[in-house]
Amino acid sequence: MILLFLIPTLLAVYEDRNGDKHPNIDLLITGCFMLYISLAAFLLVGDWKVLITANLHQIGLFIFVFPYLVNYVHFKRGVTSDPKWWNHMSKSAVPDKWPIWYKRPWYIRMVIAFLIGLAFSLPYYIL
Repeated sequence: MILLFLIPTLLAVYEDRNGDKHPNIDLLITGCFMLYISLAAFLLVGDWKVLITANLHQIGLFIFVFPYLVNYVHFKRGVTSDPKWWNHMSKSAVPDKWPIWYKRPWYIRMVIAFLIGLAFSLPYYIL
């Protein structure tokens, strides 16, 4: 199931491989795809808990994996030439404008993303 839950994040990275043109619309599309995957998991298992926890788990994976993976892809493809690719943030994406995010150094953002991702993912394994 974990590979199934990574599909929306990997598709978002693939779609943004040449640069981020519409980050807020991309977030909406990725969120809709996450809901679709959660519905598919619910239909496979038949338990309402799966619908909620699968969606939370996907959000957690996205928050932790996407920013760093997409920046690495951008660096490797030459979209950004900054050798500190892990530190790059979007100029127009709503989450990258939140003070708790942009005012922190990259390693604090990574810890925050990990903790949020963990908090969102734990219900999938607990419930």
